Amino acid sequence: AILLGSDNGGTVTPTDGSVTGDKIASNLAIATNVSITTADNTDTLSLISTDADANAGPILRLFRNSASPADDDVAGSIVFSGEDDGGNETDYASIKVITEDVTNGTEDGRLSFNIIDGGSAKEVMSIFDDFVGIGTTAPEQLLHIHGNDSGSSYSTDGADKVIIEHNDSLRIDMRTPASNTVGIMFSDTTRNQGSINFSHSTNQMTFSSNAGSTNGLHVYEGAIGS
Repeated sequence: AILLGSDNGGTVTPTDGSVTGDKIASNLAIATNVSITTADNTDTLSLISTDADANAGPILRLFRNSASPADDDVAGSIVFSGEDDGGNETDYASIKVITEDVTNGTEDGRLSFNIIDGGSAKEVMSIFDDFVGIGTTAPEQLLHIHGNDSGSSYSTDGADKVIIEHNDSLRIDMRTPASNTVGIMFSDTTRNQGSINFSHSTNQMTFSSNAGSTNGLHVYEGAIGS
């Protein structure tokens, strides 16, 4: 590795002399903070790999080499900062990795997406234990959308793949143009064994079964028919 340790009139010189032209020909180890400053919008840092295989492209690795790793440590962060209108440096968003469990052989990690909202930092999405949580750091199934705590205390069933939770009335709003249809489809090994559809062009709700046949219930202007 190259140790950047000598300052010769403002020029930092590698101690092993392995600089060829404008390139450093071996690994580079820097034992302090580094700042890269540019006055324009060109790429500030580029990681380029010329390897022709399919295994991996350029890799950016954030390694927290802690002497005492513990659960819930922040392993690394990418922070997006700028100034506010008062000239204060402000962290507007970040991506973090949290070491939920550091037990050897059963390690767990959580990927956390954070923004600033009304001047306060908040976590808006979390990926943990194969689950995705929006508004929660502890998703209970594949997708858990958490507006607020509903007060439920039961354990989810393995079939409950999507959870939408709130502490008030709750709706799912599905939007299409006025001439289209919106619906929910039920399939097994065959597509569309049943469906619930609403036609915006006719304002008619249809409950259908038997592989998408037109047999079913129709709801229109308060009347139910088949």
